[in-house]
Amino acid sequence: MNRFLFDTLTFLNGFIAVIIILGAAVTGWSSPMFRGAPVMGGIAGALVGITMAALVCGAIAFLALIERHLHTIAEKSQPDHGAAAPATRQEPRM
Repeated sequence: MNRFLFDTLTFLNGFIAVIIILGAAVTGWSSPMFRGAPVMGGIAGALVGITMAALVCGAIAFLALIERHLHTIAEKSQPDHGAAAPATRQEPRM
């Protein structure tokens, strides 16, 4: 279940970033501070949204990358019980 939730969050991370950017751009567009120039408000809002999305979604992506690396390390460190010892080894003669 945890793997499913992790994969879902990783998949939705990009969509969350787009929603943050668009939400900030719309907020800047409709802001009373930029009443005379709504395009400038939209651009300013988008820049703020990009910064927020980079912080939030970048942190999620970074944690997901760390989790994938730890998962790979854990899989490689487990012994393979089905493999036989190499047949090329020879015992010394006395």
